[in-house]
Amino acid sequence: MAAAQLCRHASEKVVGATFDQAAGQVLVTVQHDGVTTYDLEQRQVGSIPLGSRSALEFQTASVQHTIPGKGSVAASVVHDKSAKGYTLFLQESAVGAAAAKRTVADSSHRAAVPGPAHSVHFLHRAAAAGGQQQQQQQADGGLVRVAVVLQDGRVGVTDAAAAEPLALLPAPAGAGATRHLLATSAGATLAVLSQPSAGAAATLRVLRLTGSASADAAAGVSQARSLSLACPGGGAAHAVPVGLTLSPEFALVQWSNGHATAVHGLDAGQPGAATAAGGPLRPVNFPLCEAVGANGASSSGAAAAGGAAGGRKRKNAAAPGGADGGSSSRPRVLCAAVDGRQFVVLDLESGAAQSRICYSLHDAQYGCPLDSGSVDVDAPLLSLDPESCAMVGAAVRPDGAAVVRLGGAVHVLTLRPPQPVSLLSLVARLSVSAAAAAGKGGKEAGGGAGRGVAAELAALPAPVTLDASLLAGAAGGAAAAASAAAAAAVAAATGDDSADVLLAEVPASAVTRGDDICNSLIEQLAAALAAAAAATPAGGAGPAPPAALLESVVKTVQGRRQHGREVPAQLLSLAARALAAARQWQQLGALLLHVPPGGLAGCSEVLAAAAATAQYGLLPRLCTCLDDVEPGALVAALAAVLAPTTKATVAARKQHYDALRASAEARVAEAELAACGGSSLGAAAAPPPAGGGRRGRSAAAAAAAAPPPQDPAMALALAQCAAAAVDGWSYREVLLHPLLALPVDAPAVQVALRALPAPAVDALLGYCAKWVGVYTGGGLGELAAGVVLPQELLFPYLHQVLEWARMTIDAHLVKLLTARAPSPALQSLEAALAAALEGGGRLAALRGTLEHMAAAAPLPAAHMAVAAQYTAEVLDLRVR
Repeated sequence: MAAAQLCRHASEKVVGATFDQAAGQVLVTVQHDGVTTYDLEQRQVGSIPLGSRSALEFQTASVQHTIPGKGSVAASVVHDKSAKGYTLFLQESAVGAAAAKRTVADSSHRAAVPGPAHSVHFLHRAAAAGGQQQQQQQADGGLVRVAVVLQDGRVGVTDAAAAEPLALLPAPAGAGATRHLLATSAGATLAVLSQPSAGAAATLRVLRLTGSASADAAAGVSQARSLSLACPGGGAAHAVPVGLTLSPEFALVQWSNGHATAVHGLDAGQPGAATAAGGPLRPVNFPLCEAVGANGASSSGAAAAGGAAGGRKRKNAAAPGGADGGSSSRPRVLCAAVDGRQFVVLDLESGAAQSRICYSLHDAQYGCPLDSGSVDVDAPLLSLDPESCAMVGAAVRPDGAAVVRLGGAVHVLTLRPPQPVSLLSLVARLSVSAAAAAGKGGKEAGGGAGRGVAAELAALPAPVTLDASLLAGAAGGAAAAASAAAAAAVAAATGDDSADVLLAEVPASAVTRGDDICNSLIEQLAAALAAAAAATPAGGAGPAPPAALLESVVKTVQGRRQHGREVPAQLLSLAARALAAARQWQQLGALLLHVPPGGLAGCSEVLAAAAATAQYGLLPRLCTCLDDVEPGALVAALAAVLAPTTKATVAARKQHYDALRASAEARVAEAELAACGGSSLGAAAAPPPAGGGRRGRSAAAAAAAAPPPQDPAMALALAQCAAAAVDGWSYREVLLHPLLALPVDAPAVQVALRALPAPAVDALLGYCAKWVGVYTGGGLGELAAGVVLPQELLFPYLHQVLEWARMTIDAHLVKLLTARAPSPALQSLEAALAAALEGGGRLAALRGTLEHMAAAAPLPAAHMAVAAQYTAEVLDLRVR
């Protein structure tokens, strides 16, 4: 991590600094001077003077919004002390302009502000790659609005292009006086946090740019949702919010008592969001002292040290906060959201004597540390007032960057690329928590579970009787009844319960033609595939079956499955082949949903075609549905998957990996619920729904109707296996999981593996070596044998991994032996197997002891055995 200083001014002159994410530029507002713009490479790219009148002063830090290819617009709120008024000024700059043509006060685009302002923000919708959202932007006039947050908590909105008078949003119901106020924005979302007094619950309001005017909206901005946040942790009676940052998926609130709250669910209700509109906001609390505890002093004790070093000005500034019990104890810690999944914590106290900032990067959902370190800065950290330090913003670049204000200087801290959280470490922590909870529960939990199972037993339904008259229709009802009565009389007379029952003939009008339809579709598909094969040139692709026929086949299969009727296996196999030949992958995915495991026969080319065309989402389902895969098709699929990731395939492979990781994270979340007895930490921290009444009762009823948590041991085992399937694997490697999990004919596959090129062989052996390390390193062990994984997370067992390694080595033995240098994959595989053999050797040393004890033989005499060695063997046996 490196640091670079952008600028330095007198601390009392700096009004604030803001960050333009689109342009990668930092705006520094200097009182009575103007606004200066810097890029992240320490270059000044523009400046806007305030004006020559001494009565003018900046009320808030200026902000900037950049439209790629068009230019930028800056917004400033200026206080005219002579006129006792506040004005919003908008200053436009063309593309490539180094300086503004006018001062801030001379701008013709202005709007009156009805009171002292707290901050100003730009709200805009992110540009989409064409389509409906881009047309909506043009229809709404660009959808760029300027929002001014007043010090009393009200929000005024105006159009950035016209600078019309501010339209004030309606005040929230029951809103009282606001003493502590914070606001931040990102894209089309504005978050406003207000607290009436120290220690009281704070209200988080989420406002969103909608583009439509209504009674509850001002200039297209309306309140989307709100949440009441209780002060977390110790010292909550005097805690106040001191920091608020926003990412597309969560808001991060920093408290003066050394805690932080991540509020998830902000993306609900947005266009294209996966979360349903109106979903609840989910707050999760994290103690910041644990985040920086590894670097030295914790944040709880940092405030006292920082307060002593602040001087006379620090004491004077802390007096108002002390009366309210808040800012006088503010920790010397900064935190901010980096992207949609992580946040960074900066510790300004632990290394302050060496002018060093300690940092740590954390996962926003679980709070787990992902990275940590320190960076040297050119700033007097010991004498800095915490009120003059703030996180300005974070840039999303390949290396990442955090912009920090330290007194009168602005620094850019370059972060290392963020890494996803290790799901295996989370499962390990949950296992420890579950073991501790199980120790407390004991026998009472087991008795309760037994009573619950007994209470849920349901009585069997009454036997169903069959009316024989229904089989013959109305005309033959009397005859069928007579036949049944005669059969019953014969059975009663002879006492024979096995007497034959004669049924009347079913009329032709009652026969359904479903079988005839399936046979017709089978004939048409077979004819179409035969014609395509006959017309296929050598090495080329033939004509695809008709689209209308394929659509009819898929609808027929779906309809019969929905009504519980059987579908001929031949129809399923022919349909899969025809859909693959026509490259109708979406319809093939819909068909596979109705195919039972092993229901496709003779369709091995479908697997190879899906792998060759980057349809990676179909591979796990195909590996489940295929009855027997031909070795040639399997090796062809392996060759396509083992090919290096290129620009043409990186998007599809990343999408598939993200889907697998989301599935694994869902299993980890289920394990957390099971380990915590049905309530996660995030759910426990969430307050009850506001408003009560019908909404509160509906939420309570939904919570009561939720399914009970599963067995914690099984949930943890499933979570550990799911985490092992995604943690540490690349985009290419996760594609191999279902292919190597297939049962194969080893001799035939070994012969087919000779067609793999040398780079693919090295990649396959490296993949096998990694699995051997996972199985023998204690990360998975024997859990995989007793866990039923979902089909998207299938992976090979240890014996399958070893068999694939053996087949690959035998197929390419000559090439491996005659290579100039040893293969790195073989070296990795040898190291992994050596570790496993070492553990097995320790068990082999106990073989004699085990046989001796199994035979119940007497212990050897003291003079016949080495006491130390024998004792060590016995102790080792007892531990295992």
